[in-house]
Amino acid sequence: MGAKDKAKHEAEAVAGKARRKVGEVTGDTGQQAAGLAQEAKARAKRTADDAADRARDAAEKARDAADRDRPQADRDRGSGQ
Repeated sequence: MGAKDKAKHEAEAVAGKARRKVGEVTGDTGQQAAGLAQEAKARAKRTADDAADRARDAAEKARDAADRDRPQADRDRGSGQ
């Protein structure tokens, strides 16, 4: 995923942590829970982004390996057969 998405998810995690801390200081368990939920949501998004990045990298490596294994004549024609 893009740097913009990663920054957005990080900002959401920081906001959740701040909200949780405010809840702890004020004794507001609702704020604490909401902050924890916001942090968890941001972590889940980051995890999904990381998985998508790894899948994309693996697909690129597989394509590169397949291209290396094709005979040169096939690569010159642009054919995979």
